[in-house]
Amino acid sequence: NVFECIEVAKDGTLWLGTRYFGIHIFDPVTETVTNISNDPGKGLYINNNQVQDLLRDSKGRMWIATYHGVARYDPDKKRMKIYAENKNNPQSVPFGNVTCIYEDSQGRILFGTWENGLYVYNETTDSFKNFYISQDVFALNNPVRIWSFLEDKNGYTWIGTWETGLFKVRITDKSIEYLNHFYLDTRNKGRSICDNIIFTLEQTPDNSIWLGTSNGLSIIVDPNAKNPSIISYNEGLTTDLPSKSEIYDMKQDVSGSMWLATMGGGVNKIDLKRYKFELFNISSFSTRLTSQVVYCFYPEN
Repeated sequence: NVFECIEVAKDGTLWLGTRYFGIHIFDPVTETVTNISNDPGKGLYINNNQVQDLLRDSKGRMWIATYHGVARYDPDKKRMKIYAENKNNPQSVPFGNVTCIYEDSQGRILFGTWENGLYVYNETTDSFKNFYISQDVFALNNPVRIWSFLEDKNGYTWIGTWETGLFKVRITDKSIEYLNHFYLDTRNKGRSICDNIIFTLEQTPDNSIWLGTSNGLSIIVDPNAKNPSIISYNEGLTTDLPSKSEIYDMKQDVSGSMWLATMGGGVNKIDLKRYKFELFNISSFSTRLTSQVVYCFYPEN
């Protein structure tokens, strides 16, 4: 099976979102695994077995992004609620494929979709507001398919997409203000990112925005400048380069080092002071694991 995402629940259990088999919940105390799938006959169930993302919000609830809508688990009530399109219910939410979930500093829950734009959850009304992102905004050749979110230290939201690059926006209760667009530009390499598919986003203490793409690592060094400078790294065999170009996830640890999950290159650790890449081969940790494909991380504590 393929594990797409990891989140730790309020009770300390580890929730693992899978590509085809719903959610596996691992209890570290009893070392047992339970499953939540789209089968209503098994108690708690979700709307689709293809889980794209998981988020435990600031209230302790678990949000589940699937190929067909969203589910929310309330651990206090032990209740699962489904939010998905229902042709028999005109009030249902036409999410479609939900690719990512993010909670910003205002407590807003954002949902990115495949071609249906951005949704923001309204806690008071238990409803969702849709902001459709038209490809006409930046004269794009492809529809906007959201894949990742990041809120920076100044409150701006960065939206990573599939094939349309990176957007810097300001989200209000009523609209989205488009501030900048970063994309692959072979004619202007100093202003270009590695690729237009953005899997993951992080911000480092020096305010730089890091992009894990399908073709390398890009770093927007001064994101608040009118024309920020961009540094990019593609795969290579030296310590100056990542082991593989497809970077699915990034997390910074308490020491300040950045960790990269790669497609076939295991795990890379980057010393931010020297910008050296250290490779960790998965098979060196376990003889039972031979694949070097790593999709996601969860930072302990």
